[in-house]
Formats: sequence, structure tokens, C-alpha cells
Amino acid sequence: MTGGLILHTNRTDLITSTIQLWIRTKAEASQSLRTKEAYEQAILSFRTMTIAAGIDLDGFPPDMLTQPITFDDREHALAALGLMAQAWASSAQKEKQLQRGVKATTYNNRLTIISSFYRFAKDRRLLIMDNPIEQITRRKIQEYVSARPLSKEQISAALTRIDKQTITGIRDCALILLLLGTGRRGSEVRQLTWQDLQFRDGEITICFRCKGGKYLYDTLEPRVVRALLTYLKVMFSFNPEEQSTVTIDPAQPLWLSLSHKRYRQAISQRGLADIFKRYFGMTTIHATRHTFALMMLKSGATIVDIRDRLGHTNIATTSRYLHSLTSDENTFASTILDEMGIEDS
Repeated sequence: MTGGLILHTNRTDLITSTIQLWIRTKAEASQSLRTKEAYEQAILSFRTMTIAAGIDLDGFPPDMLTQPITFDDREHALAALGLMAQAWASSAQKEKQLQRGVKATTYNNRLTIISSFYRFAKDRRLLIMDNPIEQITRRKIQEYVSARPLSKEQISAALTRIDKQTITGIRDCALILLLLGTGRRGSEVRQLTWQDLQFRDGEITICFRCKGGKYLYDTLEPRVVRALLTYLKVMFSFNPEEQSTVTIDPAQPLWLSLSHKRYRQAISQRGLADIFKRYFGMTTIHATRHTFALMMLKSGATIVDIRDRLGHTNIATTSRYLHSLTSDENTFASTILDEMGIEDS
């Protein structure tokens, strides 16, 4: 059966250009360097695997001469790409993955990235082919299964450990309070620059560049304001009452490293994780976001309030998120034991 298609004469360059355009489009939409790097690393890694197997991202050999291709040729190409995508998504890239295997979430996320490339190429008529990832069944996952909030005792103990007489401690206190007080993701807080701060009548409002390219604003609670102003004073010699006389580059990163190797450079993701581990004994920075959401719920906030503060696209996402955070609570536990006639020993 003839497909009526002829391979492009310069397919390798076309695929390379398509990759570059796709990455640039994703980066502009998300406004996230981390997203750009993740997508770029994924597609280049996958392409390296396909090239090693003798085919490019369209399923045909890179050096294949211009010639008509049949329906069967296209189907075989899609099947080959699908099998390779599954193998690539399952491949261990870290020591922990070598020991425990690739998590279902990681596997699915990898396939989602590659699928995004093929949808992009098809929608723009850059590659005349179907999406080979559509035929792959995703692994089942339990959403937010690892989402555990911090306890009041954990937070209190962490804040007590901070030496607020040092510039490092002043920075860490402000950073942790900002995470806890806004519920923003670690990357959203870490990437703040001076131009994201707005000072008005003793208040500070911050513009966060959030997931999905959204811009969300938070007017800070007074305790967070005081901690942040203390940090700005010692790190940048900034006084809000004299800000008209202070000249600071709008692109100046807000959170600076104080380590020997990266002194006064922007804090890295690893640096932020190290700070969190120093006081909480773990690197799961997202725990502050879980804590913020749960405390809002317990404070009487509606699901709409919580959705808006977290920046979720829809209520269903927020509902699943909150359900996971409260799944360990059983309000009927005492009644059940009473009905069983069990008394305190």
C-alpha cells in the first residue's frame, strides 16, 4: 500500500531545527530555565538512543536517500519509535534508579515530554507523521502519595536551630519563612530577582513566576516582611525608607549563596536543598507547600481560596492534592475503639 509520501531531502537538519524551535517555544511559555533544561536534556537523550539504533526521530535512518515510503514503512517506523521510547523512559540515569528502578511518575513524565515534541512537530506540519507515544500505555500512579506536610514541632525546631546573629542565619530564616508563608515552590522562590519586589506603605508584595508561565502575586504577612527586610538590610544595605537613594540592578538575584565557591552568586537548587536539610533533616523543599495548603484548609479556607493561592489550574487538582494531605486522618478512630469497648491500658 503506497502512502504517497516522500522523505524530506534534508531530514536531519529539519529535525534539529524542529527540536530547537520546540525547546524555545516551551521555554518562552514556561519562563522556567529548569523546564527548558529538562526538555532539552530529554529530547537530546532520546535522539541519541534512536541514532545509536540507526534511526532518527522520524523513525527512518538519518542517511536514507529521498524515496517514496509506504504505509507499512510508516507503521514500522512508529512501532520502532514507540518501543525505543518505552526503553528510554525506563532507563536508569541515577544510582538510586539503578537500585530501585524508575518510578512510575518519572516514566510517565519522560513520555509526556517526548509526546509533546511529536505533537508540536505534527501540529506545525514540520514532521508529517503520527505521534508514536500515543500508543504507549502509561503506568498507574497514586497522585501525591509522597506529599507529607511538616508538623508544628518540626517547624519550631527548625527555626530554633537558626543562628539569627549571623548573615547566613538571617538569610535562611527569611527564606524558610517566605516558603512557609506563601506556599510557593522552591524554584519560584529561589529564582526571585530584585524587580519582583514591590514596597508600599510598609508592605511587600512579590511577583512570582510560577509553573505554566503564570505570574502570581503575594502580599507578605508582617512576620515574613520583618524577616525579609532584615535580610535585605544585611545583604544589600537596603532600607525601604531610603529606597529612592539605593540603586540595585533589577535583575539582581534576591537569594545569594554564602559558600566559598559560589559567594554572592544566586543560590542553586542544590544550595537551597542543603539549607533545607540543615534545619529540617531532609531535602524535600516541597514540604513547605504541602504544609501551607494543609494549614489553609485547617484555618477555614475554601477549596477555591486554596486553589487560587497555590496557582492550580482547576479545583479538581486542588481537591486531589488536599485529599492526599489529609488521607492519614481518621476522625472516627476514637468512636470505633469506644464501640469495641477498648479502654486505656
